[in-house]
Amino acid sequence: MIIISSYFHYISDKTIGFQAVGFSKCRKRPESWALLLGKQRYPISLEYLQNTCPDRMGCIWVDYRLTAELPFDVDLNQPTALIHDDTETEIEITASQPEKRTKGLDICVAPIYYYNFWIRIVEFVELYRQQGASHIYIYVSSASKLVDDMLKVYEKEGLVTVVRWPQLPELDGTTESVFRLGQYAAMLDCLMRSKGRYVATVDLDDYIFTKDGNLVDYLEDEERKNPNIGSFKFHVVHVAQEPREGNISDWRMVDFSGLLQGDMCDKCYGNFKAIHIANRPVYVGPHNAARYYRRPGFLGALGVQYDEFVVPKSVGMSHHPRYAVVRDQLDFKGVQPFLSNEIVNGISKKFTSVMEEFSKSHPDLTTPPVAKKMMECNPFNPNVCQVPYVTCRNEMKNVDHWIFANESSHLLVL
Repeated sequence: MIIISSYFHYISDKTIGFQAVGFSKCRKRPESWALLLGKQRYPISLEYLQNTCPDRMGCIWVDYRLTAELPFDVDLNQPTALIHDDTETEIEITASQPEKRTKGLDICVAPIYYYNFWIRIVEFVELYRQQGASHIYIYVSSASKLVDDMLKVYEKEGLVTVVRWPQLPELDGTTESVFRLGQYAAMLDCLMRSKGRYVATVDLDDYIFTKDGNLVDYLEDEERKNPNIGSFKFHVVHVAQEPREGNISDWRMVDFSGLLQGDMCDKCYGNFKAIHIANRPVYVGPHNAARYYRRPGFLGALGVQYDEFVVPKSVGMSHHPRYAVVRDQLDFKGVQPFLSNEIVNGISKKFTSVMEEFSKSHPDLTTPPVAKKMMECNPFNPNVCQVPYVTCRNEMKNVDHWIFANESSHLLVL
């Protein structure tokens, strides 16, 4: 087993949770796991984050978590260790957040790899800034130097945190076999790492917004009406969009008016994107939550379990602007309104402001074509383990100046 991160987090006014996020091959039962906090032992449960192990894609390594529940008044400032079959290993807690979250919307972006769409960084961040986002966590496994440097602009501003998400260390020749570099583990890690009351789990091509008003205002109003909500699920609609590739050195020619409308299809993808109320899901995946805690003190001692709330399409949706993912072009309804003038103007204004300085140190803004290559070497197949650094390595290695997340000293191998 490989441990990526460990957290203490709020569950209720009586309970603090412990979670360690990581990866493992399928494990035989029974095993003995415990958390040692100071001199006190607490039983640990081990659970994989996909539905089965091995998963349906046939990945050799799967995303796991170790969990324990502690009394709320426990002293968390003590030495912490994992005990596995009588072997004790000290661990470092990534973050301790035992308090209930009360406000804010944080955005969690699943690991990006071989990503060079640097203009999208501005589009994405500015869209969610206008929707009221408090902070954005972007998980990066590999990106072009232009993308990496643009992310640093927003990190310096304080709105974005880049979480470097390395490949698993080489152990036995099989650790590359993990679905999309550990997408499930990354989303759980971000749920634990973030600080906002509301946490969206998305990709860089997921634009969630409501048709009227601010997204945060909508979430707060709807939760007041229905305090049993655990997550908000937004229908996904595809928006056909050509990638911005080639020579973009004259950045003043970049036009965002294409975001005002687009060819749309709401039948091309029958899934959702979710915004979670952070202390309520047991854990989350790329599209929804997997089980919820109970609302304490409501309808009996056990309480009622929190649940999903499907947002009506007439209120808001998750728009998916990207290149060539739809199964049938005939499903498109034709050109429809996409982003509002206010949002597009905000994106354009910030882009101009950023580029006035960015272009001075980046005179060559050429973006080599990547979208089609990635479609060919890494097509989505629900029955195949997607390992882009295996299937796309030869095609992608010389396409752009890639920056990889290589720091893995914080990983714990058990």
